Amino acid sequence: MPMAPYDAIICDLSDLLFTWSARSNCTLSTELPLLNFSSSTWLEYEKGRISQETCYARLGHEFSLDPVDIRKAAEDSCASLKWDTNLENFFHGLKDENRETMCVFAMFNISQPGYEALWSVSADMNWSIFDSIFTSFAAGRRKPDLGFYRLFRAKEEVVVSMMDEMLMYVNEDGVIQTYFDQTRPQIDPVVCVNALSIFYSYGRGNEMNQTLEWVYQVLLHRVYIQGSRYCETAECFLFFLYRFISGCNNPVIHSRFYPLLKDRVTEKIGTEGDGLAFAILSEGSSVKMEDGTLV
Repeated sequence: MPMAPYDAIICDLSDLLFTWSARSNCTLSTELPLLNFSSSTWLEYEKGRISQETCYARLGHEFSLDPVDIRKAAEDSCASLKWDTNLENFFHGLKDENRETMCVFAMFNISQPGYEALWSVSADMNWSIFDSIFTSFAAGRRKPDLGFYRLFRAKEEVVVSMMDEMLMYVNEDGVIQTYFDQTRPQIDPVVCVNALSIFYSYGRGNEMNQTLEWVYQVLLHRVYIQGSRYCETAECFLFFLYRFISGCNNPVIHSRFYPLLKDRVTEKIGTEGDGLAFAILSEGSSVKMEDGTLV
């Protein structure tokens, strides 16, 4: 009997896609995980219920340690992370085989300061393989508490329900409308781009082909140039389109949109516009901007 197809993979980040190792002379680095897991203080910290300063102070009191040493050990452990590129390539392969219809979700017991520190040292980590990341500090619960999984499932169900409803409100060309109301048949380039971001993030981009084509035609023919009813400047459209493309793992979309987007952004450099418009454009293009052009 053939195996039923799967459309999602849920994985734990710790000890799977990356591993920790103590690489400094701080012996506490090797003991820190044991101290953490044996302490209710650390569990509360990962649930987002106490601050980092409070956590380290309590741990210092509980284990007769200097909070400064605990902080140093935590920083050393974070800096020693090793990313599993083989497993990353495996997930990319699964997505490619399933034509981007498979989603990869990550779950992680981690504090907010720890999560932010992880991103700051993750130059070799490709976070784009994840369609969404669920953390204990955001949920207020830790794995394997049932409450954590209930919140995860609830969020997924809300998003799926929202996308299903969005597909009910399209115009005669199949383009997503701005309102969940058939008596207000408005379409807007920025709204459509953000809808594309949602659908592609959840592996359902193939359901938005007409909207994707319409957005491309807007870019090609500069329909956005005067802004729209809901977003006054052309730069808003270019920014959100850049954000969608840069966050999308589909190489076909990259090869089709990036060259034209580069031209359109370059056209706006040096033109008149309000401060907010230029700030939006700069935010969207500065990552790949060299000598005044998007590369």
